[in-house]
Amino acid sequence: PDCSFASPRATLAAHEASCEFRLVDCEHCQQPVRFLDMTNHVADCLTLETGCPNSCGASLQRKDLAEHRSLCPNESVACPFQVHGCSATVQRKDFAS
Repeated sequence: PDCSFASPRATLAAHEASCEFRLVDCEHCQQPVRFLDMTNHVADCLTLETGCPNSCGASLQRKDLAEHRSLCPNESVACPFQVHGCSATVQRKDFAS
């Protein structure tokens, strides 16, 4: 629901500047979001910068994380001999050695 605050016209501008229902731009994706929803939005915002969870040093947007993990040298991957019973997992970069 939208704001149902009723006030004299003289105080309306002050209320609009602090109303929880006012629209503010997300600092990451620049999309308008209600102020009261901003915390939840940022928790899911796909353009938020994040570091690689595998500590490879890459900085990327959340929306690019899946693609990065498919190439990340520090991603744990199954041994290519898993089809023959090997259950080891190693970092992608260690396959070359």
